[in-house]
Amino acid sequence: MKLVDFWQGKNKFFCKGNIITGPDWYKGILTGSFITLISCLIYAFPLNYYVSQKTYAPVAIFTIFLPISIYYLCAVATHDPGYIPKQSSLFTTKANDALNEYITSPKPLIIQHKGTLLKMKFCKTCMLFRPPRSSHCSICDLCVEEFDHHCPWIGNCVGKRNYVYFFKFLLSTNSLALTAFACCIAHVSNSNNLGEEKSQIVSLILAVLLFFVLFFICGLFGFHLYLLFTGITTNEKIKQTWPQREFNPYTLGSPLQNCGVKYKNRKSKPQFDPKVVISNYTEDFNPNLVLRNVKVVKTFGTAEDTLDNKSSRPSGMGPRLPQSPLVSENP
Repeated sequence: MKLVDFWQGKNKFFCKGNIITGPDWYKGILTGSFITLISCLIYAFPLNYYVSQKTYAPVAIFTIFLPISIYYLCAVATHDPGYIPKQSSLFTTKANDALNEYITSPKPLIIQHKGTLLKMKFCKTCMLFRPPRSSHCSICDLCVEEFDHHCPWIGNCVGKRNYVYFFKFLLSTNSLALTAFACCIAHVSNSNNLGEEKSQIVSLILAVLLFFVLFFICGLFGFHLYLLFTGITTNEKIKQTWPQREFNPYTLGSPLQNCGVKYKNRKSKPQFDPKVVISNYTEDFNPNLVLRNVKVVKTFGTAEDTLDNKSSRPSGMGPRLPQSPLVSENP
């Protein structure tokens, strides 16, 4: 049985767990299809004009930015943003209401970081104390490390482990759109050639469309450039977690150092291993140990097993612990 069969979030796994996306994964496909469609029109009209004029520089620049933009779109849409597996047991009955109310309503933990007191809230859905800067995504139904936002254009969360890919996607897409917009404007403004009226009309329509696209993505890129340099996230900015910049204990003061921290977070270890498979299912199997990327080699038996082992061994010796390999990793 595969580990993804025990997954309690709303995510989708593909390619034997190598690809993880949000429940609205199709939005990333729609965004990629839109970019591809506009690119085909750009090739067919304004860039075709440059080829006829034997001017290949705009064609080469556009051809460089297009695959880069598509690559980073796929990277951010299929990469683990830093999901934290739920810690609730699959086998609990929650029969004791009084105990369950106590467990699911604990007081928040207070920790200190660089002289700042931070509150670690308890997530009742995931049954865990959220690490600092983490938040619960209602769409994916999981907590995410350094949660930034759930992007509706890519169908995945943006967090600790894929924020760099998201920023590079914005950068490459802006470069692609600016190049296409400049090519369309240059084609429309060139009215010396006869027989280009229909092609120029299409280029004009594309230029108007790209203007509105650039208005949105340039503003988004500028906003995230500000967040990156100041060392905060979109979630913290919206909630006004740090009213003043000097109150933020996670910023290093220098924009270059803040960028370096984001780049290092891209290589942080995930909180689960989707490639793990269960080789031997037992009643006392704890899925959280597997989800936390811990290989189980020993486990205590049931009460009946303990009594049988104790009665069968000489006096003065404790019960023997039965070895039960539960999981094995896929090569």
